[in-house]
Amino acid sequence: MTDVRDPDIIRKEIAETRQELGDAVEELAAKTDVKARAREKLAQLRRAAAELRHRAREHPGVTVAVAATAIALVVVGRR
Repeated sequence: MTDVRDPDIIRKEIAETRQELGDAVEELAAKTDVKARAREKLAQLRRAAAELRHRAREHPGVTVAVAATAIALVVVGRR
């Protein structure tokens, strides 16, 4: 007795497998693109710095207190 499968189902499974393989290859290619990853990280850092500047302008008292604490920690840490 042979196991006969519907050709349409087989074609659908092949298409799904090709799609999954293509997605996996794209993910691997993105992970190996060091320049693109570095650019994305730099963009994230720039957005974070802009957010910090915005918050510092909204709350100058807190900014001064945090800066003073950071300076104190650096001074104490060097002793």
